[in-house]
Amino acid sequence: MNVGNKHIITKVNSLEDVDLRELYKEISNYKALRGFNLSIIKGNARNIHVRTWEHGAGETLSCGSASACIGFIYAKPSKKVNILSKGGKIVTELKDEMYLSGPAKTSYEGKWQTS
Repeated sequence: MNVGNKHIITKVNSLEDVDLRELYKEISNYKALRGFNLSIIKGNARNIHVRTWEHGAGETLSCGSASACIGFIYAKPSKKVNILSKGGKIVTELKDEMYLSGPAKTSYEGKWQTS
């Protein structure tokens, strides 16, 4: 699915048993699929647990574009889908457009020094 960036989303039996880095590397061997984000999911139509590997970043705590894709896959008109990741919960709702809502949290603070 492409929402401005490419996503591959696949169902698994257990999120914890998958080596996400290795799965990403294996799929990346196919030239046509390079430059994508990979999400593995488990759950039902209302509550989807997810882990995402983002191209160029690695595994992330949460991914808005992956949540939008997953929400679209499970969307029913005006029905909310809970996307649950290590970073927290994102709620998706498809109306005329896809809506995402959830808390914003600081995961890192630092200083950038230029020379």
